[in-house]
Formats: sequence, C-alpha cells, structure tokens
Amino acid sequence: SIQAFVDRPWNVQPFMENDLESVTAGDCPVIAQIKQWLLKNGAIGTLMTGSGPTVFGVFRHIENAQAAEAEARKAWPTCWVQATTVLQNGLKIYI
Repeated sequence: SIQAFVDRPWNVQPFMENDLESVTAGDCPVIAQIKQWLLKNGAIGTLMTGSGPTVFGVFRHIENAQAAEAEARKAWPTCWVQATTVLQNGLKIYI
C-alpha cells in the first residue's frame, strides 16, 4: 500500500513489481544480471520498466547512485546510464 511505502520508504523492494519482468528476463538474462549487479552496488531495490528494456535501481543516497553510475558505465559501455533524483511527496529518491 502507499501508506506502507510512506511509513518505510527505504524498504522499497516489496513495492516494486512488474508482471512482464519474469517473462522478459527469461528471454533476456541480462535483465537479471543487471538487477543483481545494481543490488551488489548499493541499490535497495531494482525493477525493469514496462516491457523493457530499461532496468533501474533505487538508492538511499545520491552518492551511492553516482558511484554505481560510474561503475555501470564501465561494466556496460554501450548502454545509457544516468543517476538522477526523483521527488515524490517531498521524499527524494535516487535512481
């Protein structure tokens, strides 16, 4: 629920859901690899957007997002990578 998210904004993974992800990840294993990589590099939650091809991580601090961005550029030099800040209900979320 939205209230559960507002009460515990840094416990995001239970609220991150995409029904198409499991189907798409089966055909494109790099999706799961990127998600695991993001978690190992400081993300507190990860998700594939829509029907793909974008995968993002949520970070608690912008510095963590920026560090992951720099490393991701090295790991996937042909991919577009960007750290940014999203403001939701006065709460800053870093992706």
